[in-house]
Amino acid sequence: MFLKKPMISFAGFRPRTFASKLSVLSGATFAILLLIALTTLYFVTYAILDKRMDEDLIEDVEEFALLHQNEGLTKVKQEMDREVMLGETDSVFLRLLDIEGRTIYSTDLSSWHEVNSNHQIPQQIIHSADKILVSEIYLNEKEANVKTAFGFIAPNIILHMGETTEEIDEIMHLLIIVFSLTFMIILPIISLSSWFLAKYVARGVEQVSLAATEIGQGNLRYRAEVSEQSEEIKTLADSFNTMAERISTLIAEMREMTNNIAHDLRSPIGRIRAIAETSMLTKLTKNSEQNFDTVTADILEECDRLIEMINTTLDVAEAETGIANRIKDKVDLSQLAGEVGEIFEPVAEQQQIKMSFQLEKNCWVQGNLHFLQRTLANLLDNALKFTPPQGEIKVALYRSQKNIHFSISDTGIGIPESEQHRIFERFYRCDQSRSKNGSGLGLSFVKAVVKAHQGKVILESKPGKGSTFTIMTPVLG
Repeated sequence: MFLKKPMISFAGFRPRTFASKLSVLSGATFAILLLIALTTLYFVTYAILDKRMDEDLIEDVEEFALLHQNEGLTKVKQEMDREVMLGETDSVFLRLLDIEGRTIYSTDLSSWHEVNSNHQIPQQIIHSADKILVSEIYLNEKEANVKTAFGFIAPNIILHMGETTEEIDEIMHLLIIVFSLTFMIILPIISLSSWFLAKYVARGVEQVSLAATEIGQGNLRYRAEVSEQSEEIKTLADSFNTMAERISTLIAEMREMTNNIAHDLRSPIGRIRAIAETSMLTKLTKNSEQNFDTVTADILEECDRLIEMINTTLDVAEAETGIANRIKDKVDLSQLAGEVGEIFEPVAEQQQIKMSFQLEKNCWVQGNLHFLQRTLANLLDNALKFTPPQGEIKVALYRSQKNIHFSISDTGIGIPESEQHRIFERFYRCDQSRSKNGSGLGLSFVKAVVKAHQGKVILESKPGKGSTFTIMTPVLG
């Protein structure tokens, strides 16, 4: 290779930032590509010049053959002398040989001793009278390569001519100088351009990094602002901002859920403490044994509520993460809905609520029987809880081409539109006063189970007119 790559020492320097690494990488890439391009151009130029020189020698032999045919040997000798006069005797030679290799005529060979002492004619020329043989040899006396050509210009006359490659060598040497200067001039420009390009590209990444740092320090409202950047950087920033928004929403939900848990736990614990204090104040009365039984029953009831809340929380977590591997049962929702309805019918009669069922037969799904049973029970319990006396609850089940549709409609108090998107959140209750029994986990459990069964829950509700919950799950194939 004619051009050596500059040796750049990185001793004591190690790129650490994205911009510096990108700058070094892009600069090195551009430099290598430039080096490859210049090297390729060098060898292509050399090949073209070398081929052109071969073609010139062949053309000269053919011209001498034509000259001999038209004007004879004397004219050939004159043209040989003229060719040498146009050039230099130490760079060009011509001679005529007979078939035995003896010299018939030659130009001045005083500077071509190695050629003059060599009378051998290549055998390829002797056996092929119409062939011209071009070769390249090295002559010590010239300290350079020489292009030579052998060819017949007459049946018994061979022209042997040669020319040094000094002209090509000078051109190639000049190209080395030009290419070297070009590389040394362009290299700093490439480095500077790579640095500015890297800083421009990294600006968006730095904004995302700054936003991540701010959020990590607790500033959850901070967002990455990227403008006039590439589509990839904008996509990265948008994805980061979406993630940050989701994190902020989850933290807000966790805080609200924590507040709801604290509120729901405080009430039964406070009642247990009040019952215990009351028991201590009345333990010396004559009815202390009866009071003891009452206190014990009340404490057990409150403890049961706490345990139920904790168990439901764990069930929701299991439904969200661990139920997938337990969806193995072949479940007939027609039979399951009928059984669940029978359980709640006495409660509905007691509350003077009318319940009706329209259940299509053979509605089979792949699922978990226990979780699906609790899902239907939660929806029915919810409907009964918020439907006033003389109200009505309709349970419907039918099958479409791809899905099973299970719906429960009530004529209850309904759900405000502003709260409909939140009712499936853990511990969220439309009844902010907590006047009705419940933990706010029932619908969270329903959504988690249905999602685990590749289904979805659809809510339609209007305040004062009631609500309809519809579950859609894939038909068992």
